[in-house]
Amino acid sequence: MAGGPARSTHQNWSSRLTFTLATIGLPLGGLFASVFAGWVMSRVSIAEELGLNPDGAALKVWRALVRWLAPALIAIMIAAGVSG
Repeated sequence: MAGGPARSTHQNWSSRLTFTLATIGLPLGGLFASVFAGWVMSRVSIAEELGLNPDGAALKVWRALVRWLAPALIAIMIAAGVSG
């Protein structure tokens, strides 16, 4: 028996941690970032960071995508990772 029980326990713990971080932790960080960028940051500071016109159409589209589409898709991704 090469490795013994201690090795298999470590591999199980390590694989569970990797799975949890990859399927929940990283997407959750992206969800928090998109919520912060879309709802907390001001329109002017976002426009400055992205180099966009604060009153332009590109910023309005970007904010709509970050506020609504990105969180919804990330939530679907988290749900799919947890369920499957």
